Amino acid sequence: MANLQQTTGNLGADPEIITFNNGGKVARFSIAENRRFTVDGQVKESTTWHTVNVYSSKARVFEAATKLKKGDSILVTGRYDSNSVEKDEAKTTYWTINANMLFKIDWSIYQNGAEAPAEDGDIPF
Repeated sequence: MANLQQTTGNLGADPEIITFNNGGKVARFSIAENRRFTVDGQVKESTTWHTVNVYSSKARVFEAATKLKKGDSILVTGRYDSNSVEKDEAKTTYWTINANMLFKIDWSIYQNGAEAPAEDGDIPF
């Protein structure tokens, strides 16, 4: 797969399930990818929103997506597609991840003094 997008984020709302005339379905949701960085000694934050589609033809992934809830942390992998819309002589491009894998992340295992994952360069093996 040449066009591959992989990102982590938190769901902004419960997935919306859309049924097509041919009986196919898609679970659609948005995830917020938050990142922190330092500029001139000051911590800055940035949020990028991604729309994710999970089609019912990916049965196990679709089933997992229908169980997600607002606020859940996930890692999603899939093909990045664009769709351009022209309105009032202005062209807007929307980017969507068509997922082929997703994983729910349970950050609670790192609470109460448990070790966080190793940083790059500090891998324990």
